[in-house]
Amino acid sequence: MLARALRRVAQIVRFTVRLLTVPLFADMEGGATSRKEIARKVQEGRYRLFCLLLYTEFDTSFISFVKKNHKNIATLSGKETFVFWLQDIEDAAPLFFPQLEVTRAVDVTEDTRELAMLLGIPFSKLPCMAFFRTLRSRQAVIYSFSDSWTQSQMAEHVKAVFDVTTRVLAEGKATNDRNTLRGIRAGLSLIKAKAWIGKVASPQTLGSILKLLVSGTSP
Repeated sequence: MLARALRRVAQIVRFTVRLLTVPLFADMEGGATSRKEIARKVQEGRYRLFCLLLYTEFDTSFISFVKKNHKNIATLSGKETFVFWLQDIEDAAPLFFPQLEVTRAVDVTEDTRELAMLLGIPFSKLPCMAFFRTLRSRQAVIYSFSDSWTQSQMAEHVKAVFDVTTRVLAEGKATNDRNTLRGIRAGLSLIKAKAWIGKVASPQTLGSILKLLVSGTSP
């Protein structure tokens, strides 16, 4: 009985916190886009690229940059790219999978490690942007940031990255994982003073991994 009561209290606290906070991706959608509209766009395949911002709690400069500039990041990413970060997964996953029941809270420290391992991203390459074409993708292109960069340097890199993704999507060749990721990786390799870029592969899809993090099950 006590354990059940404690779980109920925890659920109420989590629900209240989520009412009082706005998911980062909601602001990245411009603030006016409803959850239903985002879910509809996901289900209709109107997002042609997914960008996961992955970091550790050590990466304080990167976290500060994203919190301060999420609306600018949204503008630069474009309407066809869905940008989210680890703390959004609890809110974003049910939009990806309408029948999903969120049964656990995301822990930044534990889940960053788990997510990086599942995706095949070396810890030394965090923080980073991980680009996937769809939720069914098993491959991603990684663009690393240095937490020692200044805020203005991070901004220049974000602009350069989305210059590349926008061009690749506009060329009309982003019809499968191979062509999309090849084009993005080729473009990112031309950015000066970059920290690291690479391509990683996972035995599980992006969607499976996200669902695993919040529910403990795979789709």
